[in-house]
Amino acid sequence: MAAERETMSFIRNKCSDESEIDPFKKLMLDLDYEVSEKDIDRLKYVAELPDGVAEQCSKPLDVLRELQRLGKIAPDNVKYLKTLMNVIRRCDLVKLIGKL
Repeated sequence: MAAERETMSFIRNKCSDESEIDPFKKLMLDLDYEVSEKDIDRLKYVAELPDGVAEQCSKPLDVLRELQRLGKIAPDNVKYLKTLMNVIRRCDLVKLIGKL
């Protein structure tokens, strides 16, 4: 029983210790979790992704990675990302981004 409690404590500590994760990557994963399918379509439309690229983006993380690849967002530049979230009416995510 004590060993089981020790194991569960270890697992909880490992799962809650996010200090080793890059804050920008954590933000991208948080957004991936929070953005809905409806939001994805809106993001692709507003972000004006290049022809053929939008169709390949099926998950929020795909869109975010493409925006990063295009140089529109970066760990030290999330202004465009905030603008996109404002335009698609996700003010809750603007606040989340602001915590970075």
